[in-house]
Amino acid sequence: MKLGLYGGGFKPFHTGHFAKLLLALDEADKVVSFFGLKKQKFSKKTGKPLKTNFRSFGNKPDARLFNQEMQEEVVSIYEDALESAFPGSLDIVPSADETPIRKIFNVLSNFAYQNMNEEEKKELSEEIPQVSMGQNLENFNMNDVDEIVVVVGQEELDGTYLDGINRQAEKSEVGRKIKDLVDSGKIRFETGAADQQRLVDLLGRYREGASEDHILVRGSDVRSLAADRDVNSLLRYIPSVVPEDQRNQIIKILTGEDEPARGQKSESFFMPIITDSTLVRAAARFTARKKIKESV
Repeated sequence: MKLGLYGGGFKPFHTGHFAKLLLALDEADKVVSFFGLKKQKFSKKTGKPLKTNFRSFGNKPDARLFNQEMQEEVVSIYEDALESAFPGSLDIVPSADETPIRKIFNVLSNFAYQNMNEEEKKELSEEIPQVSMGQNLENFNMNDVDEIVVVVGQEELDGTYLDGINRQAEKSEVGRKIKDLVDSGKIRFETGAADQQRLVDLLGRYREGASEDHILVRGSDVRSLAADRDVNSLLRYIPSVVPEDQRNQIIKILTGEDEPARGQKSESFFMPIITDSTLVRAAARFTARKKIKESV
């Protein structure tokens, strides 16, 4: 089985990110995508919110911030919409405790351990991080994975992944194994940069009139459109695979149309949207963690 990995901060998720996700789905049998969440900081002494470096909507001094509450709402909508669009093939994993890149490195570490022989495993002194994922993938078992493809941006590949792998290889057996798997092609990276048209064609399966503009858009561009409440332009960059009612929800959140209702919530407490599917996924992940602990 070929496993695809794709992760990012996605502030917010847009058609450029969706094209990369489609690349992962095109390259692999099953895909796990880690959606990063920037957490609100709080004072340990008073419990009050601290200044947190959230992305802003536009550059004005009083610009709204894409805070934790808004991120959680948007990610919850995308989680339901994308997993429904690709049932059994895609698992969306929100990540607030660790960065998506760290999550991906943890998966690579597990894969490296899986590819060690018994003697290598016995001599191993480092702890292998556990990763909870794959609960929404049909017939998924990490032990069945024989190849991993990681979809990344070109800058991330050069400045984060390859440098990180080389550093890890210098200080750990697991790191050296990851590097061996990269060299052998069992772990490989795809950026899509060498073939922009492929990304456009993949996006074109789900959006009429897909163009490079949809691929090259940046999160800051989308946030600026949201700041201007330019709904028509904003809709161009929300993946059309998301149902219309959920697209409208995203628009309301990003433009601040439902800001008064949001402002009624306590400033020191965030309550994510809880849906039936959210509860099912949470129960599945709890069961998976329990099985992992019982098997250790």
